[in-house]
Amino acid sequence: MDTRLFHKRVLILAFFVFSLTAYFSKGFHHFDEHFQIFEFAGLKLGLNDASNLPWEYDAQIRSAFQPAIVVVMVKIMKAVGITSPFDWAFIVRLLAGFFSLVCIYFCCSALSRHLLPENRKLFILLSYFLYFIPYIAVRFSSETLGSCFFILGFSLLLSVSYKQQVGSLSLWLAVGLLWGLSFICRFQCGIMIAGGLVWLLFIYKLPISRLLTIVSGILVIVGIGILIDHWFYGQWVFSAYNYFQTNILHDEAMKFGDSPWYFYLSELYKGDTKSAIKLIVLLGAIHYIYRNPKDIITFIVIPFVLIHLLIGHKEMRFMIPVAFFAPYITVVFWQFFTQRYTSEWSGQIRRLVVYQALFINMLSMLVNVFKPADGQPLVYEYLYQRYGNAPHNIYYLQKGNNFFWTQALLPMNFYNPSKSTLNRIDAPGILKLSANADSSKSVLIAERKLDLSNLPLKALYIVRPQWLQTLDLNDWMKIKNDDWVVYQILPPKPIKLNDHTIHHGPSI
Repeated sequence: MDTRLFHKRVLILAFFVFSLTAYFSKGFHHFDEHFQIFEFAGLKLGLNDASNLPWEYDAQIRSAFQPAIVVVMVKIMKAVGITSPFDWAFIVRLLAGFFSLVCIYFCCSALSRHLLPENRKLFILLSYFLYFIPYIAVRFSSETLGSCFFILGFSLLLSVSYKQQVGSLSLWLAVGLLWGLSFICRFQCGIMIAGGLVWLLFIYKLPISRLLTIVSGILVIVGIGILIDHWFYGQWVFSAYNYFQTNILHDEAMKFGDSPWYFYLSELYKGDTKSAIKLIVLLGAIHYIYRNPKDIITFIVIPFVLIHLLIGHKEMRFMIPVAFFAPYITVVFWQFFTQRYTSEWSGQIRRLVVYQALFINMLSMLVNVFKPADGQPLVYEYLYQRYGNAPHNIYYLQKGNNFFWTQALLPMNFYNPSKSTLNRIDAPGILKLSANADSSKSVLIAERKLDLSNLPLKALYIVRPQWLQTLDLNDWMKIKNDDWVVYQILPPKPIKLNDHTIHHGPSI
């Protein structure tokens, strides 16, 4: 089958896989994806107020570009009769997934010409279906959207550099505009942009006039970003500088944890079912950088990774912008391996590795497609289906370090249009509420692992069904720490004694 035809068919399949992922992958991968985008947008939509926003709002360190997109999209959806915040979030994820599809398509088309014909189909498949790709592709996070804009500009750049052309000013301006959008989505993408500019100047020998055109496009978008920030914060703000000053110069990010330089390596190989795939990708990256020191991908990846190694606070999501290059560098490594080792025994080993890796990859991808990203919004969705916009009381039970909503102790007002109260409660408080008040509109949120059998509670909704818990042997699905239960607080049970009925709450 012709590679172009194959690519189109894979694109159609990816369309359905990404759509399914957008539907089932409810919630957020990290708190920032929700609280610094959707809750920020809620401020302009009348769903939130400044006192409930995270500290980043007062520090003015987050670009308002993505919240502005959500505001516009929600207003359009409300105008056509879509009123559920969960439908809003789904449509935003769906459009993010479609945008990722477009970016991956152009990146595949640009990079596949650098591979041998027999390896291009493998590269196309991995570009869409490497186990983590559909999951991160539907996230409307700064990491994903910043990556997508960068990849679009990168693909446009490759289309010119492959032909060894100088290119028109309009083309390089488009690269600059796309990279500018990448920067205002995710400031850390500026490291990759800088690496790309250095490669264009010193390796590709791009004329200064073209390079300045790229920079001009970036500055235009940065200027537009400042205007959007002014609209959002109500004053002139350069959020990129505030971010650098707060998190780098003043080390505010260190309050959220300090990790050793080898953190990313230790996280990549933790002995789980995907460790073999991660190891292949890691070896592929080392091999690619070693054999292609003057390649643009090397100039993009090396400074990005090194700077993140030097920064104390580390999280795996920080690597998402370079993760989209994983399929390409993996196939390049495979291409080298198959050309270098051609004996019969090496062929058998290759087949064994491929079959096992594909099986593990497919299984892991399916889990990522169908499991929710986070269980907490599912609780809010159940309450929305139960109560609609009618006010109700939500209580959460804290025991040790386990508590409902987020580590930042901030309510999800975007998913709570009734603005129902959310209060902490303990066991005596539950008994008091059960005995002295109408509890029909009161619910308790608690982790499933807590034993609450001695309290007047009835389980209404469980985020993770039991059959899924049974399949999650050794927590290979990574869901056991995100298992919430919604309880109804019941009145005390009546006890008949000598024909007299009394009410008695359970002892604790």
